Amino acid sequence: MDKTESCALVTLVVGDKYGKIYDKYIKKSHEYFAERNNLELIIIRKPMVNADKHVAWQKLLIFRDERVSKYKDVMFIDADMYIKQNAKNPFDLVPKGYWGAVDSNSYPIEEHIKKEL
Repeated sequence: MDKTESCALVTLVVGDKYGKIYDKYIKKSHEYFAERNNLELIIIRKPMVNADKHVAWQKLLIFRDERVSKYKDVMFIDADMYIKQNAKNPFDLVPKGYWGAVDSNSYPIEEHIKKEL
């Protein structure tokens, strides 16, 4: 079984204005990245809780979406982040049992790897 066979790439796109921008400029890069790395792309298009809560907090609740909750390994990406075609797969860089984060395109990612809590 491929290491990334049961992993997901998740983004949150809330609102018609942002949905149109995402669909026009960003979505294809996410689809390409997910396909190339054998990831399921999950696009959440509505707030996870009360819509008056700031959308930035909604991403903390992505596991409430049943499509996401079935995955143990998930990569969340902001909907305004275009993924270049030569981007590395974080699932290949972050060991199992750890979580990773990046600051823009800061590699090496080893600086951002932390052991599970």
